[in-house]
Amino acid sequence: MPDRRGKSEKRRQTREQNKHNSERKERNNDDRINSIDWSLIDYDDENDFDECLSDDYGISNKSTTSKSQRTITIRNYQHNITTKSSVETKTSKYTDEHCFHDRQPPSRIFNIFPNMKSKIEVMKLLKGIQDEEERYCQPKDEYGNRTTTKILNPFPREPIIEHFKRVDYANFDTKDGKQILKYLEKPILRTFQYGVLLFNSEKQIFVVQNHDGIWNAPMSYRKINQNFQLETINETVSRAFNKQICAKHQLTDEIFEFYDLQDQQHLNSHKYIENDQTELIGLFISEFDDPIIEFELRDTYVNQACQWISIDDVIKHVPENQLDIYGTLRSFVEHIQRDTDLNKTNSNNDVSATITTLNINTAPLKRFLSIRDAIFDRAQQCLQFENEYNQALDENLSGTLLNNYAPKILGSSNFKLHVHEDHLNIYQYEKCILEKLQIPYYNQPKLNSMFPHRIHNGVIPQARKTSILPILIMAQRFKIDIHKYDIICERNSLRNIAMNENPYVMGVKKIGKTLFLRRHDKRFVDKNQAGYRFEQMCIRGYNSSTCFKQLVEGNIGTFKTLITAETDAIDEQTHQAIELKSRYNTIDIYDQEDSWLQTFLSDTKTIIVGKRTSEEPPRLVNLHEYNVSSISDDTVKNKILLHLYRVLDFLQQNVKQDGIYLLSRHYDPNLENHNLYLYKVAEQDEQELTFITQQILAQLGFRF
Repeated sequence: MPDRRGKSEKRRQTREQNKHNSERKERNNDDRINSIDWSLIDYDDENDFDECLSDDYGISNKSTTSKSQRTITIRNYQHNITTKSSVETKTSKYTDEHCFHDRQPPSRIFNIFPNMKSKIEVMKLLKGIQDEEERYCQPKDEYGNRTTTKILNPFPREPIIEHFKRVDYANFDTKDGKQILKYLEKPILRTFQYGVLLFNSEKQIFVVQNHDGIWNAPMSYRKINQNFQLETINETVSRAFNKQICAKHQLTDEIFEFYDLQDQQHLNSHKYIENDQTELIGLFISEFDDPIIEFELRDTYVNQACQWISIDDVIKHVPENQLDIYGTLRSFVEHIQRDTDLNKTNSNNDVSATITTLNINTAPLKRFLSIRDAIFDRAQQCLQFENEYNQALDENLSGTLLNNYAPKILGSSNFKLHVHEDHLNIYQYEKCILEKLQIPYYNQPKLNSMFPHRIHNGVIPQARKTSILPILIMAQRFKIDIHKYDIICERNSLRNIAMNENPYVMGVKKIGKTLFLRRHDKRFVDKNQAGYRFEQMCIRGYNSSTCFKQLVEGNIGTFKTLITAETDAIDEQTHQAIELKSRYNTIDIYDQEDSWLQTFLSDTKTIIVGKRTSEEPPRLVNLHEYNVSSISDDTVKNKILLHLYRVLDFLQQNVKQDGIYLLSRHYDPNLENHNLYLYKVAEQDEQELTFITQQILAQLGFRF
């Protein structure tokens, strides 16, 4: 009988415990769905609310969750939300952005360590645990250096607990040690991850691929900083993105040390979505269509690749061998694609939250270019470029485009960085081109030397409308007959066309047989960019208020070209141009094809890459010299040049002398297609878009 009563009592206690756990889980689920802000709860509050809802901490990026199990909670903090504490009757009010900027940890953390006298002691303890776990998870070689071997997963927890025991992190037989062990088993701050998922008008998302082959948004869990404070959600998202990804300026090829997601409106509260039922992830979903910025992988310690992938590919992907490489993305991507009611709301007692979605199918699509959509819409005609395979053309040009370019430097000039706002003012632009030439000779900097310090007001904005006058004024001064050229433009205009990757728009005007191209884009010079400062290290003594440009003649198939190309440095012995690039923690050239094209068009033979540290100012730790001809292979090079030739031929056949045209690569919402388009501008917009006239050419001494 005693045994039977004991078993009965045990079963009763088990049922009560299961009921308590079920009620608590249900209460916490309701709290999260209705947007209760756990981070606002006072440290002394007895509320047991967790950052993570799940009791199952055996989470892996190798997700095998079925589609039917995935649910997402969408939170739009557009109103003050009143939350009633489970212990006290007082209410806490906060504004819509508050939870994303709050540093309060979940109160349950402090309940794990009741012996700690102060909360700062708890945070110091957790910081030590965090640092030791990171040391364990990041593989190192025999010399203690980080390796590109795949980072160890923080789940399951058993290997990590064994590591802490192996290094004698604490005496786990004591009361304090058992409390640390309890946290290690269920690390509250490790379970929920935050990030940003960018999508564009081509219905693609920007993602990273880890060393397990899984595609994710750039994301991380919240960390404790050096001041023993918990990161805000926004700080976590920004850190995770910038630690994994670097942003590159398309026009200057400069790498930004920090891409400000907050400043670019990617971390707005109404864009935030959580999947807290399976993956335990919160993402800001934000549209990104900036033709000037591209993203690259900062290093390969955590991820092996980053790229834009099609939303349709994610949706249609069928997992193989129980491994869903898009498992953490699928529910978010389905949410982006799905049509839902934008005004649906959910309310429960004291808590109200707006349920919303971001829907790229129904949102008004824009071209996201520097020219207003209305100008495109008013265009008199629109021709779509058809990049069809032409066997006869390919056989005729195959292998010849590369060798026949035959660049020739016709002259060099120094240009002031501060240019006049009036892009048609010949007198003002003549003053921007200095009469006396100063050549930026390359002077190899010493290793371990420091970059120049940042300066105040280092950003120099450029004219709102780019001028084609500099190339014409240079041609005039060097007595170049421009009538013999089929194409006259800046180097990057040809570069944009040839690479055929990013959105762009440029004006096109035909006078005689010559096509003049002028890009429409936003430009600036940032003297605080690491790349610019590296250039200053290599050309000491050169006037930093000017840039050095060369006038280059070339041939793209049957078309004779005249371009200007900014040159970083000149070898004093060979007088050959040198392209200078600075890279954080590597000497690699990120985009080899684009770097090759940039240097090929300007007759540059050498690229020198300077490896720098992350400190400020950075320190130069290595230099590597590349021969331009060895970058990429000839098949790829000819393919790039062949596309450039086809587009130039398309322009020559379709651009007439009686108007102004726009050549643009973008998604056209009217034609519902992403391609390369040629628009003839409406008469009412011609004055605004005029960048060259016969009168201007006549003033410079060129008669057509």
